[in-house]
Parts: sequence; structure tokens; C-alpha cells
Amino acid sequence: MSNLKKITALLLLLCTTGVSYAYSEAWRQINFSYISINDGLSQSTVFSIAQDKLGNMWFATYNGLNKYDGYDFTVYQHDEKNENSIGGDIIRSLKTDSQGRVWIGTYEGLSLYNADMDSFYNFSYKKNGKKMPVNEIAEINEELLLIYTDKELMLFDVVQQMFIATRLNPKLFTIVPNSVNQQGDNIYIGSDEGLFSYSISQNSLTEVVPEIFKNKQIISVLQESSTQLWVGTEGHGLYLVNPQNGEVKCYS
Repeated sequence: MSNLKKITALLLLLCTTGVSYAYSEAWRQINFSYISINDGLSQSTVFSIAQDKLGNMWFATYNGLNKYDGYDFTVYQHDEKNENSIGGDIIRSLKTDSQGRVWIGTYEGLSLYNADMDSFYNFSYKKNGKKMPVNEIAEINEELLLIYTDKELMLFDVVQQMFIATRLNPKLFTIVPNSVNQQGDNIYIGSDEGLFSYSISQNSLTEVVPEIFKNKQIISVLQESSTQLWVGTEGHGLYLVNPQNGEVKCYS
């Protein structure tokens, strides 16, 4: 089973954690629909999913960005002759921000969807002359995005439309990330050095049970409540953590 399928199965499982056994019969009756390339999806490898304010579903695939209105697909792909086409065909991440804007992370950089023109604004961050991919996008506020590129965290200034080095807690930018997951005020950053939680409102960085997550590749984090934090790792199992008292349970 691929990592993507494992994560999808995990998320479906976690969504049912709060359901009591009284509803077990209803759970058995839930049906799932299946969307494939036969229905218009441009490619079957889906890295990220988001929904915009109009209800459209967006799918990041290995070969194009897909918008699905419930009936039909619109596929966006890069066109060398059109500077307003999406920045690249390998789509890594999607983020709908608090203003309703749809941000897209591609292998070539960051793109912003222009709904009025059905086109894109494209921004690139270069390192040693090479355009860096945008693997994850988190929203700090309506003017700042936290970008996870290859082994590096950066900020994108929405107003100035440019990548900037730092305007937050400097300790945040000493982390070499493997994954970035945002839930509300908290941004969870997984690295080989451990799992970190960054509070946007407090501009503070804390390490989550440091004795547990060092030298483990963290691929996904889901905060179910203030006392339940699910952490998915590569090859080390699934962890349930209580951040308030440090209790940890591992499922392997």
C-alpha cells in the first residue's frame, strides 16, 4: 500500500474516533464514491485536496491541477507560451486561506489562482539558480504564508508578493522539516530532530515529547483535541500523544 493510501486510510479512521458504538450500524451503511481518470481526473496520484468558498474541490496531482464542481473536471496544466498558466504540472500542495484564495504549491514554486480570469499568478523561490518546489503551505495571517520547500522553511509576503527569510520566531527557521501540518493556531513541523509545534498567536515554538520523536520521519499530524494528537511516521508506526501530560501510545 502506498504512503498516500495509508494516510488516507488513517484520516478516515481518525474521523470516526469520536463516534460512539451506538452508531456502529450507521457506520457500516456509509458508502463511498470513487473518482478516477475515467471520470476526467488528469492523473491518479493525488498529493493534496482542498475545497474553495464556492464548494469546488481541488486535487493536486502528478500531472496537473484539477478543479471538480461535482459534475465535471477542469484540468490546469503549464503552458510555456502562456505566463498566466499554472507554474508547473507536478502539483505538491493546496491551501485555501482565510480570504478564500486558492494557493498551489508546484514543483516549480508557488501559484495563486485568479478566479475572475481563470488564470494564475506564479512566484518562484530560487536557490543556487534552481527553482525550489513548494511542498506544503500554511497560513500565518492574511499577509503571510509559511512555505515548506526542500528541507527549508520560508515565508511568502502576500502583499509584496515575494519570498522573505524571516519575520517570526527565529528558532522556527533553524528546523529542517520533513512535513508541515496546520490546524488552527498550531503548525506542526516534523523533522529528523523531533516534532515541533509553532503557535501563530504566541509566536512561540515548543518541542512535543522530545524523547519520543527524535530520528523518526514524521509524515502527518492530526490534532483531534487538546489532549489527543495523532502522529504518523514512516516505518515507526502511529502515535497517539497527550501534549498536556506527555502520555504516548504507539500503534504498530
